Amino acid sequence: MQDYENGIILDLQKKAPDWLKWAAYIVLTITDTPCTLLAGILLFLASDSLIAFKTVLLQCLGLYLIVFMKLLYESPRPFWTKGDIETYHHLCDIDFASPSAHMFNLTFFWGYVIFMYFQKYTLVINTNLVIGLFAILIIVSGFTMYSHFLFGLSYLYQSFITILYAIMYFIICVNFDTYILTMCEKVGFILRSSRKYKFYLLFFCMGLFIVGLIVLESNL
Repeated sequence: MQDYENGIILDLQKKAPDWLKWAAYIVLTITDTPCTLLAGILLFLASDSLIAFKTVLLQCLGLYLIVFMKLLYESPRPFWTKGDIETYHHLCDIDFASPSAHMFNLTFFWGYVIFMYFQKYTLVINTNLVIGLFAILIIVSGFTMYSHFLFGLSYLYQSFITILYAIMYFIICVNFDTYILTMCEKVGFILRSSRKYKFYLLFFCMGLFIVGLIVLESNL
């Protein structure tokens, strides 16, 4: 399958006009993890801070799981397997391809934002607005998948696997939303009673960091 997709990538790179490559580069930059986390900070400052805080925490945990699975799968990028495939504007990512952080950012983060802000925690649901936002998200996700494929950063099947993981993670977070919201309320505010929950979160993050180091060392 990889050899077949490599051939398609080479054909696309020969036929794609420069303006399309520039558009793909801009989309990949906007949907990258730093810009996504920056959007979370802006949501915290400009909207419901508790929902934004919860969204960013879940996004960071999801990214940790993405990196963890990258180390487990060790899935190569197309430009690693085929020397003729060229990247664009130094988009030579050195981490493994699957699951894709770009596709996870779009599928989970923005899907979760739309669901929480415009559907679950709103007095009146504007159905047309929600459908329109999800339609835009699908279009942007499709173009991001194409951009990843065009620049040889990931195969199509790797992007679809990432979308599947992100949807599963989204469903789990939504089903446990009441418990997650309660914990975020206890952790996210400066209260004497919240100190122990902040320490719980600190030790949990330290535990994840240690597990990540162990997995990383085992892969070196």
